[in-house]
Amino acid sequence: SQKMEKEMNGKSWWASKMNWFGVLTSVSGSVELVAHYIEKGNVSVSGVLLLIVGIVNIVLRTFFTDKPIA
Repeated sequence: SQKMEKEMNGKSWWASKMNWFGVLTSVSGSVELVAHYIEKGNVSVSGVLLLIVGIVNIVLRTFFTDKPIA
């Protein structure tokens, strides 16, 4: 975690609005998955897609973007 913070010019990963968007997207997908599973006994495609998009967004912003978090 400290290595990640140093790579981003000393700023924490949670300072990024895009990371927060990814977290919210992932949480929304997770809630959709759980609710759909409880209601119908299977997973929803939209929940899986939201979860994947959220996780990919966080990974891309945190590890593959050259711009420091501002």
